[in-house]
Amino acid sequence: MRFTPNSFKIPLIPSPAQTATNANSYTITAKGSGTNIDTTATGSATWTIGKKAVTVTANNQTIIFGSDIVTGVNNATLTNAVAGHKLSNVTLVAEALTVGTHTITASNAKIADSANNDVTENYEITYVSGELTVNSSEL
Repeated sequence: MRFTPNSFKIPLIPSPAQTATNANSYTITAKGSGTNIDTTATGSATWTIGKKAVTVTANNQTIIFGSDIVTGVNNATLTNAVAGHKLSNVTLVAEALTVGTHTITASNAKIADSANNDVTENYEITYVSGELTVNSSEL
């Protein structure tokens, strides 16, 4: 017996039935039957969408002694994210605010898609510190 595209059709039925876009494991089931054969073939496979590696870097800053660093998403950089995804929150903390050079640490980043849905769980985040320069307030 010879199989032709019209005699054997395999519909793919994802389980759970949804569009797979988030990092997770999914199972797809295939069931095939045809008018020219007496058996039905079934099978399933699991595939995983892994987390995408991204980097959140605290931007370098220079301040005058007695001032605080500027915080918020505009003072950190997200790299390697999916197009349209952006930082929606990030914590920036200065190691010290004394005159000299110090570290700014980024943590607790949240990433949102273009509809502002939280998609942080789809990412493996690496944090990179920024440099803080604190200058003397003396003239």
